[in-house]
Amino acid sequence: MSRLFRGSFLFSLGILFSRVLGYLRDAVIAYYFGASHISDAFFIAFRIPNTFRRIFGEGGFNAVFMPFYGEALKGNRDREFLSKIFGLLLAISFVITFIGISLSPFIISLLAPGIKEKETFQYAADFLRFTFTYLIFVSLYAFSMAILLVKGHFFIPSVSQAMFNLLFILSLVFFSGIFGAYVLVLGVILGGIFQIIPTFALLLREKLFIKPKIVIDKEIKIFLKKFLLTVGSFSANQISLLVDTFLASFLKVGSISYLYYASRIYLLPISLFSISVSNTLIAIISSGEDKMENINTALKIIFLFSIPASVGLFLLAEDIVNVLYFRGDFTREDAYYTSKLLSLYSLTIPIYSLQHLFKSVSYSEKNVEIPVRATFLGVFVEGTLGFTLIFILGMGVFSFPISALFASLIALLYLYLKLQKKPSLDFKNLFKVSFASIIMGVTIFLLKKFIHSSLLLIVSIPLFMLIYFTSLLLLKEEITSKLLSYGLFGRNKNS
Repeated sequence: MSRLFRGSFLFSLGILFSRVLGYLRDAVIAYYFGASHISDAFFIAFRIPNTFRRIFGEGGFNAVFMPFYGEALKGNRDREFLSKIFGLLLAISFVITFIGISLSPFIISLLAPGIKEKETFQYAADFLRFTFTYLIFVSLYAFSMAILLVKGHFFIPSVSQAMFNLLFILSLVFFSGIFGAYVLVLGVILGGIFQIIPTFALLLREKLFIKPKIVIDKEIKIFLKKFLLTVGSFSANQISLLVDTFLASFLKVGSISYLYYASRIYLLPISLFSISVSNTLIAIISSGEDKMENINTALKIIFLFSIPASVGLFLLAEDIVNVLYFRGDFTREDAYYTSKLLSLYSLTIPIYSLQHLFKSVSYSEKNVEIPVRATFLGVFVEGTLGFTLIFILGMGVFSFPISALFASLIALLYLYLKLQKKPSLDFKNLFKVSFASIIMGVTIFLLKKFIHSSLLLIVSIPLFMLIYFTSLLLLKEEITSKLLSYGLFGRNKNS
């Protein structure tokens, strides 16, 4: 159990550092370009390679690779396996990149048909030609990250994304006057190059680096089949964002940017806790440790963090958006729409977090079919409901979080019903977490009555967390008590 805590903590710590720089990156984009046709164009163009990053770096590739790699390690054929996978990954990424660059205008037309007659379209097509090269760097990053996770290195793989954000920020600050709007794609390329440096440096130090070779044998065919099935399934929220981009292209200029800015915030706790726990869980199960005990513990950890995150974001959405984005070309109207979307999207955090966990359980058993069906069920429901709310009921941009909420619930229910061995839901523990979250929420609500400074409220987040965890300790919540008794780093050897 302590290894799950330690791995999840280190992975989360690296992600947190990366996300802090990520928010600085978004704040710089908002400062220079606000919610305009240029920002809309960039977020459309970057949506595709960024979706690949989410699937490769935060789920799909890891989920398929780690069980196979675990078996290869047990059979002392790990270097041969790594060489074949490295070659396969490079070949796929180069082919997709070439196709993407060649068909950029066509892809933009499919992804966001509503902008075809707008000024946004040409910028988006131009941006996509450059941002597609990021896929190659994502592939290299995913490969090195997955190896390091199985080997027990959790911090460096998760923090490498910080290099991307840092180089992106520096590019905008120092070169925006030279390259204008195209400084955005310069940031993507430089960030992608520097992102892979820490993980490959660690691979070289640990003598884990291997030369790629193209071999299509029985093992690779099985791996490829499962990987292709996984591509469309692991990050359901990313696929839903593509659906949102398609529908939002028919709305007013700025709508795509509102969705991007809001999603960047509400996806933080999902990345920080559920994805880190899920990736660590797969790595631990792949190495042969007790399965059900770790799954039940992971379920409690996800509830422990996702429920208060949902409550906090719902109540502090306006203040967070004001502090992060409300300056430069980002107007009060932009802040209003972004904060309202964030409040509604925050309700989906526990649901998407549980989806990641249940999918990880399926992947650890090399079962990719169930997550695939769940994902496409969710996308179908979200797309249908979103279309209805936008074009029939006229609910505009607020249609997206509402349809995402209902779609994610249906997909989660499907996943749970299809699990062969269902996690044990500890209702007593869930009640304690929910009650402590309510206490924290009431505190936030009361302070908002007396404090009108958004910055002061955001600075008070550590206080809200202290109230939450103190409440859990008083309620003798299991996970919090264990964390306190032997620490996050597993100093108790019997844990």
